[in-house]
Amino acid sequence: MSKRSRNKTLSQGREALASPLSEDLGQLLAEALAFHRRGEWERAQYCYEQLLQKKPRHFDALQLLGTLFGQRQQYVLAITVLKKALNIDATHAVTHYNLALAYQYLKQWNEAEASYRLATQHNPLYAEAYNNWGNVKKSQGVLPEAMVCYQHALAINPTYSEAYFNQGIALRELGQLAGAIASYDKALWIQPEYAQAHGDRAIALQQGLQWSQAKIGYERSIALKPEDAKVVSNYGVLLQELQQLERALSSYDKAIRIDPQYAESYWNKSLLELLQGHYEAGFLLYEWRWQREGFTSPKRNFLQPLWLGRSSLKNQTILLHAEQGLGDTIQFCRFVPFVKALGARVILEVPRELERLMRTLEGVDQWVIQYESLPAFDCHCPLMSLPLALNRMQIEAQPLQKYLAIEALKHNHWMAQLGEKKRPRLGFVWRGNKNHKNDLNRSIRLSDLVSWFDLDVEWVCLQKDISSDELAWLKRHTQCVVLDLVNADFAETAALLANLDLLICVDTSVAHLAGALGLQAWVLLPYVPDWRWLLDRTDCVWYSSLTLYRQSTRSDWSTVLETVAVDIGRLCEGGQRQHRAHASPQTDKPTLL
Repeated sequence: MSKRSRNKTLSQGREALASPLSEDLGQLLAEALAFHRRGEWERAQYCYEQLLQKKPRHFDALQLLGTLFGQRQQYVLAITVLKKALNIDATHAVTHYNLALAYQYLKQWNEAEASYRLATQHNPLYAEAYNNWGNVKKSQGVLPEAMVCYQHALAINPTYSEAYFNQGIALRELGQLAGAIASYDKALWIQPEYAQAHGDRAIALQQGLQWSQAKIGYERSIALKPEDAKVVSNYGVLLQELQQLERALSSYDKAIRIDPQYAESYWNKSLLELLQGHYEAGFLLYEWRWQREGFTSPKRNFLQPLWLGRSSLKNQTILLHAEQGLGDTIQFCRFVPFVKALGARVILEVPRELERLMRTLEGVDQWVIQYESLPAFDCHCPLMSLPLALNRMQIEAQPLQKYLAIEALKHNHWMAQLGEKKRPRLGFVWRGNKNHKNDLNRSIRLSDLVSWFDLDVEWVCLQKDISSDELAWLKRHTQCVVLDLVNADFAETAALLANLDLLICVDTSVAHLAGALGLQAWVLLPYVPDWRWLLDRTDCVWYSSLTLYRQSTRSDWSTVLETVAVDIGRLCEGGQRQHRAHASPQTDKPTLL
């Protein structure tokens, strides 16, 4: 039906409805409610408005019309009308609840919370209001307060499956996976075909490394609700973790077909393409990161245009700005000199911790600390969009030995601090950022490294966030040097690294630092690593001085640690490390001096 004919039909409907309307306000309200309940919203709205013409302060007509606007996703109108209703009766809990819903959909969290609070004050047994109030607190990231709200809702209604579901999400986000799974189980005991609960329970199982059970959960959720793009995309993530890459790609593509606007599916597909070294497709899809909810680096909405390589930079000033993690910035600043070569004046904005280090990077005209005041510029580009903008997709065809440098004074300072070297000196880092969503997979327990400390080497601990238990463990091993690096920036850490024979670390920013400096490092990787390390190779296309050690079995670090211990022993004996069976012919063979 064309827009014109549709409008004509609605108009005719109103004209046809006008004559039989009762003059009795009660009968008119009953007719409006009948239309409303049948989903004939246009007719219901007309009746409510006719009633309000006769009696502008008719409470029921106002609150029902406001509710109708909310159901039609006309939230601003809903708020206006519901407020009028509350000016007549401020004690009506349902109206406060519907007003809170409208605020919640508009993400006006403070206003929504205030209205839910009033709804529960006027009806202390309003379980739905407590549940949605919890969702508001969860959206604000105040998870303990969200939990209190869900517990209120469940105390009122112990069979409230949706409240158990929402509580499960909050517990999962708090890292309480066992509690989350138990909460999902209660929701599913009440409502066995609750598709969302099956899907979210699978996320918790996956985060707890219970892969087979997570797979069953996703498949059950998809069987119940095949058109849920979020669950289909999450299932693809699980398949990718299981290295079932073709099936993972198929799931991402299916999720995109279901909802072409769901950014998470494109993001997940980009990471899979990049993991396989398909840089052209991967970096193109990587631009969807800005559309993701809760993306770690908010999009910078400058007045100046985004540059993605489609216009000349000759005599232009471009702002290149860091995003995401510190390791990402170190990895992608390599492309800055290529931008300079296009004739631009380059401003580089980086986090404070990297500013001194980045002053050794070529091709920069001005350095700025992230989020401080900016000088004038003509266009901008995030660092991780530079491969796409520069069309430099064949990373392997443009290897860089090193592109950052070390401050000589700092190098000499750490040489004096460490003293005379009597044995090979190795640095180590066993844990990445605790807040990283994949930290459980990529980090190692310090106690698991115990076999290394029987080797005839001097260990230098480069881990920053050391717990008291870990510190006590390290002090029991006298061949380990523990330095105070709490306030050290990356220029300081770079100078320290230059005094070591070798760094051994998990996937964290210090690995990128060593690679960008051209220093030898061995990087220990989980079964399915972050995309930049690719698959099934021991060399690194991004950094020629890095050697990669990979889990051959999911969650099993023992084989990796044993292999590293053997290789350290060989180096200590003065020999060269021999290739493992799957080693790439390009693998560097570092020796200790």
